[in-house]
Amino acid sequence: MLPEFPKSRKELSEKLRLHLRLRVQGKSPWAALGREFTQHEGRAFSYEQIIDESKRIVETGFEEMVVPIRVEFKDIPDLVGEALFRRLDELADNIAEQTSRLGQRRLTEATQLAGTAIDAGGQPFTQELFLQSESARDWEFDHLTGQQEGVYIAHPQTAERMHNLWQEWEKDSAFMKRVAELKARKYEEWRDRESRRKLVD
Repeated sequence: MLPEFPKSRKELSEKLRLHLRLRVQGKSPWAALGREFTQHEGRAFSYEQIIDESKRIVETGFEEMVVPIRVEFKDIPDLVGEALFRRLDELADNIAEQTSRLGQRRLTEATQLAGTAIDAGGQPFTQELFLQSESARDWEFDHLTGQQEGVYIAHPQTAERMHNLWQEWEKDSAFMKRVAELKARKYEEWRDRESRRKLVD
């Protein structure tokens, strides 16, 4: 009978799960930005959604993400080191893809419901489209520094194009003045929202 090493097995399992989680977060911004919440019972959950200063309760069920794992008995002796991490990376790709699809779908549904979704109809990304999209959403600011907070999520190629466009737009003083005016307005709107927040008992 082979010896058991439960403590080592548990430690190895935790490290491999951490590696997998970090790889998924590195491949999917939705996984990196989302918060984990463990619900031990039930088949559904609910949350508050704010739409135009009013709230509604959203009740929904869970969505299953399935990642098939198959390990042949003959492969086990060699499933160490680089071979093991390659398998974990394949799992991470699959989980990240499913997470991103779910996140994108939920964001699309939420923005359409809130009326903040903007369809460019395949047109190029312009200054006007940028200002329109920024005007449609609520901005968040740091309470201490007053600096704008937020994250943009885009395909890597789209992100690169947007970065290059922004380098050009920054040289346009008229456009940057409009951006500054928008930021000032959004800051005042944010302060108004914060002042209306109710303190939790």
